[in-house]
Amino acid sequence: MPRRRAINPRTNVIAVRVTPKMRFGLELLAQERGATLTDIVILAVDNLFGTEAIGLLRKPPGEDGGAPILDRVWSPQECERVVRLGIYVPELMSDRQRYLWSCIRETRKFWKRRTEPGHPKPDDVNWEALAKDWPDLERRADDVK
Repeated sequence: MPRRRAINPRTNVIAVRVTPKMRFGLELLAQERGATLTDIVILAVDNLFGTEAIGLLRKPPGEDGGAPILDRVWSPQECERVVRLGIYVPELMSDRQRYLWSCIRETRKFWKRRTEPGHPKPDDVNWEALAKDWPDLERRADDVK
């Protein structure tokens, strides 16, 4: 019987295809640093997130410096991620996320107070009401497909 591996609920497994040359380079980096291939790939992706030219570093409207978008939009809760994407980087949203965001924007009970048109903030969201209705919003989004 095959051995089952424990899966850490805080991580996800992905498979990445690379050329033999790239794998060799990753192995050399791992060897040089005394790290695993996974450590090297995570380090490289983390560094990529922080570059402005091709990564996820953006200058939010009304702010001076660039900010790591991933830090602004990540939440373990999908409803929070959708809202934060809608507020900070709507251009990165999938069609499904755009649909959910439009439902959230149009539903008064998801907002604590009137927001400036086009400038909502995470603090303006009634997170409890949104979390309660989230399963219904997801079903509606799935029906739209």
